[in-house]
Amino acid sequence: MHKRPALLSPWGIYAALALAVLAPWLPRGYILTLDMVFTPHLRMPASVTSSYLLRVLLHVLNLALPSDVIQKLLLFAILLLMGVGMYRLVRYQAPRKSGTGVAQTVGMYFAGTLYMINPFTYDRLMAGQYSVLFGYALLPWLARALLNFLERPAGRTAVVLAAWLAAIGVVSIHTLGMALLLMAAGIWLALWRRRNQDEYLPKLLCFALLTLAVFLAASSYWLVPLVLGKSATADTIASIGSGDRAAFATVDRGMVGRLGNVLRLQGFWLEARGMYTLPQAYSRAWGLIALLVWVLVAMGAVSYWRSGRRMLVVLFGSAGVLAIFLAVGIANGWLSAHVPFFAGYREPQKFVALLALVYCVFAARGAAVVVELWTLHGGRFGRTAALITMLALPVVYTPVMLWGCNRQLHPVQYPADWFAMNNRLKAIAGNSQTLFLPWHLYMSYGFTGRIIASPAPQFFDVPILAGDNPEFGGAAAVGSSAQRRLGEIMPRAGSDANLAAELAVLHVQYVLLAKDDDFARYGYLDHTPGLTRVMSSATLELYRNDTHEYQP
Repeated sequence: MHKRPALLSPWGIYAALALAVLAPWLPRGYILTLDMVFTPHLRMPASVTSSYLLRVLLHVLNLALPSDVIQKLLLFAILLLMGVGMYRLVRYQAPRKSGTGVAQTVGMYFAGTLYMINPFTYDRLMAGQYSVLFGYALLPWLARALLNFLERPAGRTAVVLAAWLAAIGVVSIHTLGMALLLMAAGIWLALWRRRNQDEYLPKLLCFALLTLAVFLAASSYWLVPLVLGKSATADTIASIGSGDRAAFATVDRGMVGRLGNVLRLQGFWLEARGMYTLPQAYSRAWGLIALLVWVLVAMGAVSYWRSGRRMLVVLFGSAGVLAIFLAVGIANGWLSAHVPFFAGYREPQKFVALLALVYCVFAARGAAVVVELWTLHGGRFGRTAALITMLALPVVYTPVMLWGCNRQLHPVQYPADWFAMNNRLKAIAGNSQTLFLPWHLYMSYGFTGRIIASPAPQFFDVPILAGDNPEFGGAAAVGSSAQRRLGEIMPRAGSDANLAAELAVLHVQYVLLAKDDDFARYGYLDHTPGLTRVMSSATLELYRNDTHEYQP
């Protein structure tokens, strides 16, 4: 039997596509953007959260590999898993007798490409939310395991499904909620559809409980503290209020505008801040391209329905409708108040991940139908035109994602004096706290050229107190008691003669000022009683707190 070359396999095809995105980022250096802040040392996590195992794995890998290499391997793996996962999902559920093999194959590759290259993945990549993308990448793998379980409920399929569910919990707790919604819908629909099959119902329920038990056992290390309200995640969820939901709401004017954005796989709150180029800036016909995607989705759903795959249409169709409902933000305030842990979705547009999954499942069949029709009416020329159109459409839909997001991001290095300052602090700071200024969670640094979360707590090998306020609308600061206290002190620090003493109470022996963003407004540090500048470099200044009240 002739074996297909590895490079022409889904793994080879999607590896090449992933490299088409990442190639400009491969030289040494870090890709730093908003929430994606890798530093030379990937430390052991300070607290046990759902992502604890992922953080431990990255720390262990960092013992052998530089962290910038790990970052790029991680991004490559995420993109590759997106494409292959969706390809395998479509191949698993495709109608066995529905046209030519070529048409179905085109549909599979179309779906994998669209799942990897679309406005949602582009938004999240530009925002550096690799955990969200990791969970999104595993979603089609779980969906395939779910379909297999519903068709053949057994111990093996139950454990495999639980394993994918637990894996999603490790990489993205937000995607876990979407996975649970999809599973609940699938099990309920299977019970209803086969309600007259006496042997199937108890088997499905029994092994569904096994899936739940295995998942709970595997995730107990972070679920138990969360349920008991004794974890960092629980504290974060408890702190989220109406101000956070308003700051991170799906963007556009009015309900109709938000709905339109969600249907285009957009609406991410960062889009309104002009921090990167949107796909529609590349083509005046971009709205028409989005419309073509919708047409393929509708064609695919109708084709599945007519071919007898109605369970599939109802499952993914209902998941899509629910995703739209939640992503638009309808009743999210009520859900946050009455549904446990739903408040953690302060940014509802994340549910577009589930909608993208639904789009790709249906659009795959729609693309296959187009190939079949064009082949029927246009012969070899029609088939060639259909192949080119279908495989190019996802790229045309989001062209800005290719080649390092059109080189909007590029590898950078931390300044040399950051490393020198780190060595100095390790020698003199001991276990004391070092206050890092400017007091912002997000700000622009000269070596990044864009806004990122503060890298200081992870970069420096001493305890660092950095800003914790997102400063986005009414979003609340989430940090330690010392950070909350500093949030009260810093706004009036310039006129506070007792600043050094107040810092001493918080065990702050050193103040480290980065010469970036609005650092000039901290010139008062040179005149504050009790503070002495002890080191100055190209991008940093270090002050010692000489107040006698300091207790190491």
